[in-house]
Amino acid sequence: RRKLRRIRAKATVDEERRRIAADVHDDLGADLSRLLMHARQQEIDGARGTRISDGILASMEKIDEIIWSLDPRRDTLRSTVQFIEQQAKELATVNCMSFRTQVDIPDEEVPLSAQMRRELLLIAREAMRNVVEHAEAKQIRFLAEYGSKVFRMVIEDDGTGFDAKKMARGRHGLDNMRERAERMGGTFFIQPSA
Repeated sequence: RRKLRRIRAKATVDEERRRIAADVHDDLGADLSRLLMHARQQEIDGARGTRISDGILASMEKIDEIIWSLDPRRDTLRSTVQFIEQQAKELATVNCMSFRTQVDIPDEEVPLSAQMRRELLLIAREAMRNVVEHAEAKQIRFLAEYGSKVFRMVIEDDGTGFDAKKMARGRHGLDNMRERAERMGGTFFIQPSA
């Protein structure tokens, strides 16, 4: 009976997550799409709509992420890796960097909690942001592999590198990535390429 109650409770939560994701997409997403269209029309007409459209576009990307994080159908390692890979490719393209990827994930679905998906996404996003902002790199590489119940994710670049011990105080990105990995029972490290 307890197991049946847990299954029913999870189904209820999953259904609520699906409903919220659909509402965000249908209501807020549609409104922002209309605003973006108007802002872009102002740009074409010569008005100052660029900042507005950039802000709206950033908001729409955030909404896509929220929808993805809420959707229980995405509670898998494959979905998480695909989402991170897509974001890495877009970031590389926007910043005129070449992008390489290597993904080795089994065909069977590996379940992943919403919290773990978010932790992985935020680790990858911070690493990619560091590449763009600090590495002076021309290329970013994303590697993801899963085998023997171990997942490994690598964000690699061809940039200048840095000494993690000499990073400016008050910056928390590396510590946050390390803490996120540890919360999932993983490890985080930085190493220069040979």
